[in-house]
Amino acid sequence: MRLFYTDSHGVSKNEVINTAVSTPLEDWVDIREADEAYQKWVDSGMKEYTHDEMWQKLGVD
Repeated sequence: MRLFYTDSHGVSKNEVINTAVSTPLEDWVDIREADEAYQKWVDSGMKEYTHDEMWQKLGVD
């Protein structure tokens, strides 16, 4: 008798497939949203600073 992951972990095959498909899709959506937010920030003319530049602007040596 073959023991499948689903049998040994008490989950259905549908749950395993749903998790396998939905997790990468959720990650992809998160990445797209982050990219869009970053592009909106860049387009707004905001400037980015390195840590060193920011410490210098704050007068911390």
